[in-house]
Amino acid sequence: MPSMTCVRCNPTLKVFYNRLKPKKAKPLVALIAVQRKLLILMYTLWKNEEVYDAKFETKKQQKHKALAAQDNNLIAQLVS
Repeated sequence: MPSMTCVRCNPTLKVFYNRLKPKKAKPLVALIAVQRKLLILMYTLWKNEEVYDAKFETKKQQKHKALAAQDNNLIAQLVS
């Protein structure tokens, strides 16, 4: 049941579920993948004694884009 709620309310898990659903024979398989992702998330937060950050994925993507831009600038400087 928690995974069904997450698929409706959590934007990150909603995108994950919608990406998996057409690839699987039954929608239940995609829902179980969401359950697994939730369990891993809960365990990781508990183990590291952290609080859930809903914008974590967005921040992570922005960080990767910034690092990629730095790499591109460095390569451009080396080539010049």
